[in-house]
Parts: sequence; C-alpha cells; structure tokens
Amino acid sequence: MTDRAALVGRGSRLAPLLEAWEDAVSLLESCGSPVLDLAVRLWLAQIFFVSGVLKTTNWDITVALYTYEHPVPGLDPPTAASIGTGIELVCPVLLAFGIATRVAAVPLLLTTAFLQLTYKDLTDHLYWMALLGFLVVRGPGVLSFDNLISPHLARSAIPFGRPLRRLTEWLQGVALPPYQLVIRVWLAWLLWSLGFEGIAVAWQAIGLVLCGLLATGLATRAAALLLALLVVTILAGTASLGGPVLCLFLLATFVLHGGGALALDRLLAQWVVRLFPSLSTDQHWLAEAPRVVIVGAGFGGVAAVHAMRHAWARITLIDRRNYHLFQPLLYQVATATLSPADIAVPIRSLVRGQRNCRVLMGRVSAVDTQRNEVVFGDQRIPYDYLVLATGARHSYFGKDEWEPFAPGLKKIDDATAMRSRILAAF
Repeated sequence: MTDRAALVGRGSRLAPLLEAWEDAVSLLESCGSPVLDLAVRLWLAQIFFVSGVLKTTNWDITVALYTYEHPVPGLDPPTAASIGTGIELVCPVLLAFGIATRVAAVPLLLTTAFLQLTYKDLTDHLYWMALLGFLVVRGPGVLSFDNLISPHLARSAIPFGRPLRRLTEWLQGVALPPYQLVIRVWLAWLLWSLGFEGIAVAWQAIGLVLCGLLATGLATRAAALLLALLVVTILAGTASLGGPVLCLFLLATFVLHGGGALALDRLLAQWVVRLFPSLSTDQHWLAEAPRVVIVGAGFGGVAAVHAMRHAWARITLIDRRNYHLFQPLLYQVATATLSPADIAVPIRSLVRGQRNCRVLMGRVSAVDTQRNEVVFGDQRIPYDYLVLATGARHSYFGKDEWEPFAPGLKKIDDATAMRSRILAAF
C-alpha cells in the first residue's frame, strides 16, 4: 500500500501537467489540422490545374511531350495527352473542394510517379507523392464535402456505400500507421542527406539529432517543429531540397498529428499511462481505492470532485437535480435577461472524462455515521470519506412573515417565480 500511495501522490502532482499537455496537443490538432489539410489540397490543386491549362493551350507541344519526352506504353501520344491533361483538369477541382478526395488523389499520385520515373527526377515530385499519399490513406479533413457525406455513406442508397465506408476505416486504421512510418523515415533521410551536408558541424550535429528523433518517432512534434524552423532559416537556400513550402507541409503534418501508432512516442505514452493510472481508461487501479461520497453538486461539491481528479479514490457525486447552477446569475433569470438553461449546466458534462467519479441523481435523506453509509432513496451507499456540500437557503432570522414580500433567490424556482411576478406587474 505504501508503493501505491507513493504512486498516487506522484500522479496527483504530475498527472495534471500531462493532462494539460494532452489537452493542448488535442486543441492544436483539432484547430490546425483542418487548415493544413485545406492548404495542402489547394496548393496541390493549383499546381496540377495550372499544368493542365498550359497543356490545353499548347496542345501541339503537349502531344510532342507524350511522343518524345515521356511516352505512355500502350497508348498513342494524342490519347495519352488527352488522358493526362484531363486528369490534371478534373482531379484538382475535386481535390480543392474535397469531393471524392481519395478517388481524385489516386490518378494525380500515379501521374506524379510516372513523371518521376520516366521524365524528371525532382524532389518536388516526391513531396507531391507523399502529400497525395496522405490524402489517400488519411482522407480529407473537416473542411471538405467528403466530411459531410462520409458519416452517412453506409446508410445511403449510393452503390457500394458500406464497402467504401469499411475501406475508409481500413485505410485510416491499418494503412495509415505504416505509411506515417515510411514517410517519417524517408523525410528524415532526405533532410539529412540533402540539407545538412556541407554546412557547419554544429548544425550538422543538431540536424542529426532532430532527423534521428523524427525517424524513430520520439518527440516527433518537437523534432518536426524544430526542423521546420531550420528549413526556413538555415536550409532556406538549399536547392536540392526542392520547394520549402512542400517540405513544410509534410513537417507540419507531423507537428499536428504526431508520429502515428508505429512511433516511440506511442510506447512512451503507454509507459506514462502505466506510471499515472488516472490518465488511463482502466478501472482496475481503483478496485481497492477509498470511497468518497460528495453530497451536493454546487460550487463546493464540483470543486471537491475536480480537486480529486487524479486521486486514488472512488468518488460518488449525489445531487437531487441533474444540473449545476451558477447562482450569481440568478438575478438575470429573475429579470428575464437570461433563460434558466443559460446558467444551468448538466453535472455529467462537468465531470466528463474524470474516470474515478460517478454521478447519481436523488435526495439524500439521512447519514448513518455508525455504519458510514449515506441513505439515498432505497439504497445505502457506503463511504470512507463524506463531503457535505448541500448549499444554503436564505434566512429571515426569525421573521418568516417577510418571505411573501422579500422572496429568496437561491434556486431556479425562486428566479422563475420572481420573474413571473415582475412580468405580471407590467
């Protein structure tokens, strides 16, 4: 039990910091990921669409390119030129709006791979393929039409809707982790081999460390962020690295999404969860924890629950209502400025995510201090520690006859009754 107490004491001090870090990372990802996805789609779309427009306006040159520079086996040059130009005109539009994004990204990915292998070996082509690959396996972000359609795809009348939905889930759950691993290792090798060679030894040492962290997926977000800063400063003039914007897009992907499932960060996170069990979803660590019963979900009760968020305790919060009332604004409900729903928050929403707490609604009728039990309806809830935070009512100090003329204001019923009297007076 001493080891358990030491573990819980350490967790209660450090777990809030780790939880705050997780919340910050989650906020960064939820806010930045849609913007990054849209920027990548628009950037790639304009590259291919401009190429398609130029090929259309210079058709003779386009046919000559497919004849002499990069002929397509099995197709005559005019047909190959028509197909290639059509892909570069139609698919970018779908990509920009996020319509059938995966379907649009595949032809562009194949076109880029064909150009890389048969026409020109460019670093930019590799960036294009890596970014298009992410669009294929991860799919479009929130700012896309696909995001509006995909949740309803399985129940729609669209042919093959359910298989397409299962394919999407497979790509995100099975194909994405190894793809992230491959791109991480490749990008780290590319930056090291093309960017950090030939510069000062000190920067080479820093680059080696950062590229190693990126490749192994250890502190991936920090390593990718620092590499992005180096790309726009120290490595800005390195022509062999290709377009810096495309490289920054890839690094920003790892800053926002992390290294993925096949990264040392995942093992580190699992180790942290074992060290601080209050961050996990496993309830076994609470099996023999002290039982804490808190009566009342006002300011005192909710503050007590939050203070024990990472404590080794099984908390039961009881209130006769299912909402927490912000009493300081009751006067605005009484004067019809706010509605009761504006100052009443469901209790469960306040403790959502706190795994050591449960919420019960009902009236506590008695406390049996001999048996350490709270009488709750027909139930008896045992406790090791009891917190009574039942709040207070107004008092007239023996002058109860004043109540009809000066009603109290402690609960929503008081406020709505006062509001009715005020409105009726007008």
